[in-house]
Amino acid sequence: MDGNGGRMKQKWRAGWRRVAAFFHRLGAFFDRSYLARTLGYLLVSALAVGLIFYVGYHIVDEVQPGLELVDAVTRTVATTVEADAYIMRSEHPVYASYTYEGSVTAAVPDGGKVARGGKIADVYAASAPEIENRIAEIDTQIAQLRKNDAESRSVQTSAAMDAAIYEKFFSIAADCARGDCGDAVARRVGLLVDLQKRAAVRGAASDYESQARQLETERNSLTRQLGANLETVTASSSGYYYAEYDGYGESFSADRIDDMTYTPADGGGEGGGGGGDPQPQPDPAPVMGVNKTTVNFGRVTANASEVVTVSNTGDAELQATVTIDNNEFTVSPANVTVAAGASSTFTITYLYNAEAYGSHTATVTVTPNAGDAAAIAVSAYVRNPNVWSEDFAGNALPNGWKADASNWTIADGMAHGKYIYVTTGYLTTPILKVAAGEVMTFEYKATANSVKVVVEASKDGGAFAEIKNSGWVNKMDDFATFTIDGLA
Repeated sequence: MDGNGGRMKQKWRAGWRRVAAFFHRLGAFFDRSYLARTLGYLLVSALAVGLIFYVGYHIVDEVQPGLELVDAVTRTVATTVEADAYIMRSEHPVYASYTYEGSVTAAVPDGGKVARGGKIADVYAASAPEIENRIAEIDTQIAQLRKNDAESRSVQTSAAMDAAIYEKFFSIAADCARGDCGDAVARRVGLLVDLQKRAAVRGAASDYESQARQLETERNSLTRQLGANLETVTASSSGYYYAEYDGYGESFSADRIDDMTYTPADGGGEGGGGGGDPQPQPDPAPVMGVNKTTVNFGRVTANASEVVTVSNTGDAELQATVTIDNNEFTVSPANVTVAAGASSTFTITYLYNAEAYGSHTATVTVTPNAGDAAAIAVSAYVRNPNVWSEDFAGNALPNGWKADASNWTIADGMAHGKYIYVTTGYLTTPILKVAAGEVMTFEYKATANSVKVVVEASKDGGAFAEIKNSGWVNKMDDFATFTIDGLA
């Protein structure tokens, strides 16, 4: 044990001596004078490198003068590009909910903007074209008078008014002398407005508004002569309203723009025509238009017919075939030929069958020799003849019936009721005797959205109580029925 312990002590002494020697050499390496010399060398080297870069920069600057650094400035550059363009508008007719034999008065001037759901026209019971035309003139005059009323009257003089009146008067006279009476009638409204403006400026009338009120009084009087208001037609979408429909909406629409091509009518080139190579012209082709997209015969008691007009606004002959997918209807003729710029007709007929009661529908397809086919939705309704019934044939109430004239109009073989929010304005039957097991069936058609038909009854002559309703329904194309039982 003693011997081994002695050897271990000797090993520890040798290890400490080696460590001391290492630190001695490390201290010699970091001698202060040595470090000072090393740092001096590094500093001189850095200064030399910096001097070289400085001298080089100035040499380059002298060789390439004009280099200048400035603050960036933001500017906007606008470029205007001019190009030919075409505006396409989707065009579609607006229909009343039923085919009436009456008058229509527009609530919006031609070209007037209409919001979705906005009023377009009123349908009245009496047919009076001369009153319709006068109401249209009055509406135009009122619109122009109120536009003038908004302008400063100080710039208007009677001399300027007289000059405008004379110019229009002689222009109308010249049109009539040439036989162009259509334009003369159109300018007549403008002449009447100028005369009313002159009266207002000269003091013969109090102001534009008084003239407009006089015209409104005349309009209201004419409207009363048209009888009951059968329906107010509203716009299904926003757009611009025109009283006449030219039929081009069936041929051109916004969704077909990508398929259309444009070919200049002249020869191209500068100077408006002869300078370039002639452009290829399209081959002559017909362009078909159909004046109806729906035909609703309504309730029928005999064969019923409707005439459809086919127009050709193209520059080649149109040959069209007419087909129908329901043999309860016929079309005649089945082939229509229309010269360029002309029109022709065919007839759709429903073949009445008293036993085939209910709704009947079909689709008429008009297929041209060029262009797209046109489809016409056709419908008719036949009442069940095997039951006792009363109707409004002859446009009169049956014996014993009563109706509030302010809310009900009898026309076209039907009773037209307005939407009633209060418990007045009923259409009332006489006393009906109902045997056990018998039922009562009502036929109705909604001409507007959110409509409910409510039936009330009194079994003892006392107060009426609701016995059934149709539930809320929206505008309908055909008649519907609901049946009431347990009346006995």
